[in-house]
Amino acid sequence: MAAAGAGRFGGGRAGEGFKGGGLERLPVFALSGGGSDERQACATRLLAELAQRGLDGLFVPGGVTASHHLAQLSARCDMVLVDGGDGPGGAIVARGWAGDDLLPPLPLPPGPEGWAGWVTALLEALGRGMERTPLWACVLIGGRSSRMGRPKHLIDDRAGRTWLERTVTVLRPLVDGLVLAGGGALPPALQESPRLLDLPGVSGPLSGIVAAMRWQPLVSWLVVACDMPQLSAEAVQWLLALRRPGCWGLVPRGGGDGRLEPLCAWYDFRAAQFFEELIHGGVWRLAAAASHRRIAHPAIPAAHALAWANVNTPEELARLAGTSAQAGPSSLREAS
Repeated sequence: MAAAGAGRFGGGRAGEGFKGGGLERLPVFALSGGGSDERQACATRLLAELAQRGLDGLFVPGGVTASHHLAQLSARCDMVLVDGGDGPGGAIVARGWAGDDLLPPLPLPPGPEGWAGWVTALLEALGRGMERTPLWACVLIGGRSSRMGRPKHLIDDRAGRTWLERTVTVLRPLVDGLVLAGGGALPPALQESPRLLDLPGVSGPLSGIVAAMRWQPLVSWLVVACDMPQLSAEAVQWLLALRRPGCWGLVPRGGGDGRLEPLCAWYDFRAAQFFEELIHGGVWRLAAAASHRRIAHPAIPAAHALAWANVNTPEELARLAGTSAQAGPSSLREAS
């Protein structure tokens, strides 16, 4: 049986943060053309329309501000509009910060059809920006496994693959990066995997989630616990396909009891503020953040229900082993 080691703490290069780039991936649009009053009126009307659609936005008048400030603003709303200055009269032009999102000019004064088409184009650009946001996976391994009596992430089958290795294998092809969160021992195959220590003074999975979001604050996160041995790529792809502008998280709801599953869920980088608020309030329960109005709760389809089934006790492990044996794979044991 393979020995589990300590791993490489701290991960690789630290996250970009709010001071080192990544702005081209954020929902920042510069409005130029016309006069300052016309741009202000356009921004005010657009923000009101976004609000009707359940999206938050703000307008930064007076020209472009520092990149890190725009990034901080983007972390708290769906769209940031920046006054891009005067330009040729007769139209407003919106350009995304990535440079390749140049919307069709909005003629002044805008007619009903022209305005509707322009807003639609802007929302489509917002969706493209969400697709550009890097997706990382955070696999939580810091739990005490008190009910199981041994580290759950080191349980494996007769082929020698631990639950942690299996989870990483499922997730890696679907994400841009992966980090392990927690101080548990690692199997040899994952010794060089980037990982983060839990935050001091913070209990439970909240510690690993916030550590990851602080480390890489401009990426979205697929947060996954290590005790779901039937997790599948198809189930993860189903969840990720539901992402959309204005949604800051996807915490699926069990089809049977309707229970929220915050430990196999997707969180936009804007959701970090919800978790930070929990820490500042001394609340460690994820349900307080997972139930926020900006977090969607799609019902888990029956075809993917087993992917969210976690195993917490030796009795549940024995039942899983029996089911696996009937289906073909062999019994489960612990890597030591």
